[in-house]
Amino acid sequence: MSVNPTAPATRRTYGEIFDRGYLHYDGPRLGVPAAIWALARYSMARAIGIRRPWTAKIIPFLIYAAVLIPVALAIGIRAFVPAFNFLTYGEFFGAIFILEGIFVALIAPEMVSTDQHDKMLPLYFSRPIGRNAYVVAKLLGTGLLTLSVSLAPVAIMWIGNVLLAQDPALALREGLDDLGRIVVAGVLIAFYLGAIGLMISSFTGRKSVAVGVIVLGFVISESLSLALSEALRDQP
Repeated sequence: MSVNPTAPATRRTYGEIFDRGYLHYDGPRLGVPAAIWALARYSMARAIGIRRPWTAKIIPFLIYAAVLIPVALAIGIRAFVPAFNFLTYGEFFGAIFILEGIFVALIAPEMVSTDQHDKMLPLYFSRPIGRNAYVVAKLLGTGLLTLSVSLAPVAIMWIGNVLLAQDPALALREGLDDLGRIVVAGVLIAFYLGAIGLMISSFTGRKSVAVGVIVLGFVISESLSLALSEALRDQP
């Protein structure tokens, strides 16, 4: 009678090493400031869809178009019709506030909610970027991106007004005060909205929830401010 040999037990291998394409870094160590700036740049690129599918670029492109095209059209019309009056700088800031809120609702969850969802925070905090540096990098990235929406169109409007003036040199000298106020207002609005968006996004790892809460908050605040201004205007 023949005896079948016992098949050898299958060995299970643990701790396989996968080649994920990471490269060893042999360059200079630039310190925490360089790490903060690198994280901010990476976060900004990801938030507006760079190196991501084309669908991630649609909404940022539409928002940039919505704030820049009216300014370009107004400058073009005024070049042929000098009497044409567009919105003042303050009115334009108010007109694009909702668009700024939508933009922040788009980029802020991408800045922090994605890191929570993908469990990236322990990896960041195991490196020279600590919690404070991480917050600074994300606030810097969000603020600079929002600044491109809040400040860029108004600055272009100011440049157009100077160039189309009868005496551009005189308009430049007289408009420097306006330029200073435009820059201060744009920076304050950008970092204020960015900070609110990051704060809300930090409470959840789900981008859809963060987007909805941020948009709802901005819509409610804008509605309340409009209602309050109308009520004060109706008072004798």
